[in-house]
Amino acid sequence: MTMVAKRVLLFQIAATLLLASDVAAAASNTTAAIPMPGCPNKCGEFDIPYPFGIGTNCSMEGFDITCAADPPKPFFRTGNIEILRISLVDHEVTVRIYMAKWCKDQAFHANTSVDYPFWFSATRNKFTVVGCSTLAYIDGENDDTDSYTSGCISTCHEESSVSEGPSCDGLGCCQTSIPTELMVFNTYFDFNFDKGNVESFSPCSYAFLADQDWFQFDKSKLTEDFGKKNNDRTPAVLDWAIRRPASCPEAEAHPETYACRGGNTTCLNSTSGVGYRCMCSEGYTGNPYLEGGCQGTYVIRPSFSSHYARSHLHFSDGGMLADIDECQLPLLYPCFGVCTNKPGGYDCTCPPGTLGNATEYNCTDIPSKFPAPARLAVGKTYLHAFPSFPYRLLVNTFLLFFCLAFACITCSSSSKY
Repeated sequence: MTMVAKRVLLFQIAATLLLASDVAAAASNTTAAIPMPGCPNKCGEFDIPYPFGIGTNCSMEGFDITCAADPPKPFFRTGNIEILRISLVDHEVTVRIYMAKWCKDQAFHANTSVDYPFWFSATRNKFTVVGCSTLAYIDGENDDTDSYTSGCISTCHEESSVSEGPSCDGLGCCQTSIPTELMVFNTYFDFNFDKGNVESFSPCSYAFLADQDWFQFDKSKLTEDFGKKNNDRTPAVLDWAIRRPASCPEAEAHPETYACRGGNTTCLNSTSGVGYRCMCSEGYTGNPYLEGGCQGTYVIRPSFSSHYARSHLHFSDGGMLADIDECQLPLLYPCFGVCTNKPGGYDCTCPPGTLGNATEYNCTDIPSKFPAPARLAVGKTYLHAFPSFPYRLLVNTFLLFFCLAFACITCSSSSKY
């Protein structure tokens, strides 16, 4: 390679990388919180994606949020429950709720409720009781106002019998599951248990619903410091969905109220009660609840024809970027034939009358003895319909055999006349 050619190649590589970095920056914006146009997208540093929203006409019904406190924090408009995380992918919201607490002669119960369309997750949360000689209960109601009561007991008669953790085994803490669709619950203690013999090493008891991945037990959790450190609150996970209509088929039958408006969306029936969830289709990312909110993506997996480029450029496999015109990035996406951009990828084909794998090497002319229909058939082969090499080889071999057979028939026919 001449010095001039190397300089040209280096310039092309630099320009390609610059464009790729700009695309990456744009892609990071597509995965950030996307609000309803004209509405706030943040509460302090917290992202607020639609269907959640702050202000009039900025959210779907039941998803309205207030931004309060100093520094600003998001809260549900009803219930005054602080929001810690919102996920459009898992369709979860993490919130901070109060725990029940019993230290010496002072005891506090906890009452918590959320409104439609939120339910406390039965798969992500556990009811947990911490303390020695402690029995606590949780009772509540689900969306159908069915009553529910459960509880667990933790015993340890002496300090040496307290579990080392981190799991709850009944010696210092215990845990139990909750039912599905729980919206309202109370946590409280049974005061018939005598704590006098354990107060020296277990001065406090706690009862709370919390994200099961958050709590890990150790002996320090038996002290008052555990409550103070967490402001007597715990993180809990809520499931959410579009609850009405009750399923995707019902929702899709009413396009005027159908919530999946991203353009390239998939509707999934809720796995946590009635309702449905909207997701961007495979190959797209963004907010499926906004008009045109799902944008195309592509994966960087360069296949350079240049040995110099292969040995000097390194990309991490699997990086997701916003959709671009791959035909404008020949170093990243080589095509030696006809390049056609499409959402999430591109097609590279040989022109009519030529043969080959246009993504790997130049197309070659089909011998002139092949009749025109055969040359056209081979030239129009779309190799990207079969991304795996064995399939491409099989298809090309079949088409070549067909064309050769067609040519032989034509030659045989012409020799008779």
